[in-house]
Amino acid sequence: MNTLLRIALLALVIFVVPGCHGGASELAPGRKAPALTLLDNDGATQSLRRLADGRVTLLHFFASWCAPCLEELPRLKKLYTALHTEGLEFVMVAVEDDHQAVIRLVQDLKLPFPVYYDDSGQAQKHFKVTGFPESFFLDRDGSLLLSVVSGVNEPTLRLIGPQDWSSPAMVASLRSLLSH
Repeated sequence: MNTLLRIALLALVIFVVPGCHGGASELAPGRKAPALTLLDNDGATQSLRRLADGRVTLLHFFASWCAPCLEELPRLKKLYTALHTEGLEFVMVAVEDDHQAVIRLVQDLKLPFPVYYDDSGQAQKHFKVTGFPESFFLDRDGSLLLSVVSGVNEPTLRLIGPQDWSSPAMVASLRSLLSH
């Protein structure tokens, strides 16, 4: 009996306690997004909470050297044009990237949304970004949202890889997020 109790306590420590200290449960639907400090083009720090305050937000991680990221940027531009005035905020975060390369990219593509930088790598770490591009949605309170999007059968917390952001199905899915 004593051995069973020890095994049960060990299992509790191994499987339950790590979740209490910011493990995978940190990124869960309905939980506040991790606090981030990002840099803008002028080198000033910006808070994710301030940037997303009161708006449904697309938090998008990308890199200027990432071919799939470059492929989807024109579709993100179309999405921004279609839904920003309806309340969808964009927080575009360049990671593992050169500021000048990103500035040239923004200018060349005439991107209408601001781009921020994760120079410290903390945004990648807190959001457990596994690849580029990768996206999350935040609700008006800054909590992580599950979203039903085109081509995904079940609600998902994160979108990994390039998306067809400007497709009618995607725009309709995002309008649904905005209406809640």
